[in-house]
This record gives sequence, C-alpha cells and structure tokens, in this order.
Amino acid sequence: MVIGTGSGCTTLYSQQQAQEDARTRMQIRYINDNLERMEGRIEALEIRMDDRAGELRALREEIDHQSEAAREAQDGLRAAIAAEQAARESDKSQIITTISTKVAELVKESRPSVSGISGQGYEHVVQRGETISEIAKAYNVTIPVIVEANQLRNANAIRVGQKLFIPR
Repeated sequence: MVIGTGSGCTTLYSQQQAQEDARTRMQIRYINDNLERMEGRIEALEIRMDDRAGELRALREEIDHQSEAAREAQDGLRAAIAAEQAARESDKSQIITTISTKVAELVKESRPSVSGISGQGYEHVVQRGETISEIAKAYNVTIPVIVEANQLRNANAIRVGQKLFIPR
C-alpha cells in the first residue's frame, strides 16, 4: 500500500471514518430502539404483574371468606349433630325405661302370686281352647281363687301358654 501525503489519502481516511461513524450511529440507534422496546415490554410486564398481584389478593380474600363460612357451617353442623345425639340418648333412655317397666309388668303378671296362700299348689300352662272355668273344675278350685292367686284383672283374658298358679 502506498501512503501518500496528498489530499486523496486524507479523503479516503475521512470517507472510511465517516462510514465507520455512520455504522456506529446505526448500531447505537438499533441498540436504543431495542432498549426502548425492552423498556416497553418491561413496563407491560410490570403492569400485568401488578394486575396478577391484585387478582391474587382478591382470591386470597375470597378464600379467607369462604374458609370462615365453611368453619361457621362446620360449627353449626357439629352443634346440630351434638343436639341430635343428645336427643337420641334421651329417646334411648325413655325407650329403655318404658321397656323395662313393661317387662317388669309382664314378669309380674306371669308369676303366680302366693299372697295369703301357703305357696302349695300347681303350675298350669294354658292350652288352646281352655277356659278358666274348665281349669278351675280340673283342679277342683273356684275361679276367684285362681284370679286372686294370679292377680288377673280379667278372668276371661287368659292366653295360650300363660302359666297359672293353682293353689291347693
């Protein structure tokens, strides 16, 4: 390469420098444009992030509200269940008392009473078709003696399989 001291070399260098400067300005403009686009995207993302944060806060508040409502409903159900269990226990006690009373009455009715009688006698199991008068005749006793010994309310209300005490 020949280096000259003439004005043509300076011109060539100036042209090269001018082209280099133009390329540098274009690169700077390109970088600045990209920077502006990136800043715009960042701003848009920040706005979206703020929107999502607001939605998230609203969802958390709704969850808190729903959780409180669920707890209140749960407490109400627990109270209702406890009341039902208490009522069931009360009903159970009443049923047991009623059944125990009736069983005691039935046992008392089925046992021959020996009030005022020496306790000597026979046990007779009522058969189908038997009447108290037939039973009294068979044991040679009166109907009132059988009624009193067995504390019968109604002499005609004997049942098949019922045990009667027949005094001697």
